[in-house]
Amino acid sequence: SDYTARYTIDNTNYWSWYTPEGDWVATVSTINNSDLPAAVNQTLQNQFAGYTVRSVDRENDKNRTAYEIEMENGADKMKALIDENGNILKKKGKENGVKTKEKNL
Repeated sequence: SDYTARYTIDNTNYWSWYTPEGDWVATVSTINNSDLPAAVNQTLQNQFAGYTVRSVDRENDKNRTAYEIEMENGADKMKALIDENGNILKKKGKENGVKTKEKNL
């Protein structure tokens, strides 16, 4: 029941959600992996070694900023949601040929 607005600023795509009353709910934007915080990069190096980052979305809401990162390593594909402190909130994909799905909220 929320409303979505899609817009572009300085070649960056954004999607924002608002309640029917006009209150902001959240915003998602595409970013370069070079713009990830150091803690997120450290988690990628420690937990997803060998994976190549394919895309990064920054998710902002009233409570947090997190990064949804899509990666691949050969036939293995992984999507992880990592907060700005480097904590993995959830991940889903295939590691070493085995499907995995974890939620740490």
